[in-house]
This record gives sequence, structure tokens and C-alpha cells, in this order.
Amino acid sequence: MKVFRTSYKDAIEPAEENMRKMNEKIQKIFFRTKPLLYVLSKTVLPHQRIIGDWVIRETYELLDDSTLPKGTVSYSIWIETDVSSPKEIQAKKDTGFKIADDLNRVWTYVRGQPINAARLGLVFCDAPAAWTTNIKEVEKKLDAEISGMTGNIIIQPGHCLMYVTELPLSKALDVYESYKTAPDFIRALIELHYSALTSKRSEDRLIFFAKALEMVRGLYPGKSNQQIQDSLPVNITSNLQQSLHWLFGIANNRFDVRHVVQQKGTPPVLHPRISMQEHQSFEHDADLIIRTVICRQLGHEPFLVKYG
Repeated sequence: MKVFRTSYKDAIEPAEENMRKMNEKIQKIFFRTKPLLYVLSKTVLPHQRIIGDWVIRETYELLDDSTLPKGTVSYSIWIETDVSSPKEIQAKKDTGFKIADDLNRVWTYVRGQPINAARLGLVFCDAPAAWTTNIKEVEKKLDAEISGMTGNIIIQPGHCLMYVTELPLSKALDVYESYKTAPDFIRALIELHYSALTSKRSEDRLIFFAKALEMVRGLYPGKSNQQIQDSLPVNITSNLQQSLHWLFGIANNRFDVRHVVQQKGTPPVLHPRISMQEHQSFEHDADLIIRTVICRQLGHEPFLVKYG
């Protein structure tokens, strides 16, 4: 009778080799936000949470830049999971994409705007769409003839800094859980608000804000505009530039928003265009009211945003 003796080393090494090969096959896929700038008042520990197969975590790096306030950090969110085959990548990526897309939306109710909010500013256009012009070349030549100097003036975009006392991910994931179980009406309201904040065309933003305001009024049946406004927190209403009644007046009586014709006739009389000041106040106040109402509907405290 033959007796086969196997040493501990002979038994354990194949298992370790199999584990090593398995680990070599496992790769990590991730979604990561582009860096966001925050000004932290103190050092805080980053948050991490597991949702299904995905790890959601936040990281930040203190920036050494004399042009920025002390405590400015570059902040990112990571959504990560392990995969071991192309088939598993296909199976998991849609879930990760959906989590990232939902976080874009709920970020508004933690930090005041989506992660992918449109950055609006003055844009100087040299020529209409589909046209070109030699204006810049002529300006350069004339400047040289008049002053003897040539060159371009470049206006660098400024940093959008937000002052915070805590990192946002933990609260954002709490809001995310509330968002997932919110009624369809509230999710539709959030979608309109999100569309307004991410649209690059000012006309689209105005229309989305107006539609969202109409939905807000639908949450308060039988109440006047003033009664709805009075039901909001004092720290919110004291930061409004106009009244809710004014907002609906602009929405209904400006060519750029909901209705075009002011009076029927031949030809019809059109509503006036919205002015720059009206536009700024409309977006500011509509955003603040809509955000406040949605925060309450999701069971979270409304807030004001502090920018640098």
C-alpha cells in the first residue's frame, strides 16, 4: 500500500498561486468627478460608504496657491467597484453611471448646485453663428498703429469658491437615499430644477425655472403666493430679491419665459423682453425657493450658500 505524504508547503502554495492569479484578473473601474473647489474651515475626515457593489468615497487635497483663500482644497468624489471580465464591466457600468448621474442631481440640495452645473458668464461673440469676421485682426493692426504696441488682453475665468465647514458626501448620500424613494411628482420637480441649473441657454433656464415654480405652487393647493412665501423659513425669504408674486408675474408677462403675446390684434402686441436685472433676480429667487421646497420634501433642512 502506497502512502502519499503532502507537506504543508505543497498544499498551501497551489492555493496561494490560484489566489494570486485571481487577484491579477481583478481590476477596479471608477467614475470620478472633476475637481471642485471648496474652502474648508478645519481639517475633516473624508467619508466613505458602500452602495451595492460600489464604494463611494471623497478625497481632497489642500492647494498651495497664494491667490486662493487659506484652506482652499481640490475636492473629488470616487465611485469604484471591482471587475474581473469585460462582461462584468458591461453589467456594472450602468449602475455606476446611474449613481453618478443621481449624485449630480442631489448635490443641489447639499451644496446649492449640481456637480455639473452650467457656469454662466458674459460671452463676447465676434460674429453670428455660421459667419466669420476679420474684426480681431483689424483691431490688432489699429491698436499697433495708434499705440505702437501689440498683444491680447486675456481675461482669466475666476474660481467659484464655496465655503464649507464639513465635507459634503455623507449628507449627499443621505439625500440620495431620500431621492430614490421620493414620489414621482417630486422627482419630476427635481428634474426641472436640474435642467434649469445645467442648461447653457438662458432662454431654456428661464422656461425650466418657470415650470418648476408652477409645480411648487401645485404643492400648496388653495394658498396664495404670499401664503406660500410666508410658509418658508425666515432666513430664506429674507434673502429673496423679489416676492413669489413678482416671480409669477415675470414668468407670465415676459416674451422670454412662458407667454409671447400680450394682446391679440393685427398685429398682436408682444410681451416685453426680460431685462438683465429682472433675469438675474428671477433666477436667483426661483432657484432659492425651488431648492428650499425640495429640501423640505426630501426631509432635509433648507440652507443658504456662501460663495467667495
